[in-house]
Amino acid sequence: MSEKFGNENCLVNVELRILGFGCRCGFAQSQEAYDRSVNELFCTLDKLEDHLANSRYLCGDQLTLVDVCLFTTLIRFDLAYNVLFKCTKKKLSEYANLHAYMRDIYQVHALSKHFTFWLCKLDFNISSC
Repeated sequence: MSEKFGNENCLVNVELRILGFGCRCGFAQSQEAYDRSVNELFCTLDKLEDHLANSRYLCGDQLTLVDVCLFTTLIRFDLAYNVLFKCTKKKLSEYANLHAYMRDIYQVHALSKHFTFWLCKLDFNISSC
């Protein structure tokens, strides 16, 4: 793995987490700010989708911390960010490679023991009240 490639993916992960969490999308103060943030978010998702068409993980064939960090954002995307933060341009489940990547990490690497879908949805719904 080249250092440049690794740094780019770390930056993409941070960008996705910030935008997806709603700091810029869900809490935008104007329609223009919302539109710009949503477009940036989905541009980032599109880049990740394209990259994962040719790579099992972000940095090649080995699971890294970057993958686990991205997983924690992706697993919540359709449950929370899509609905609560109005990131509704497209669902994660509509991205074939990203969705498969998320399922792979969830199943193969046993992260499912530490994640409960209904609790995540409940937590986001309660905190948005």
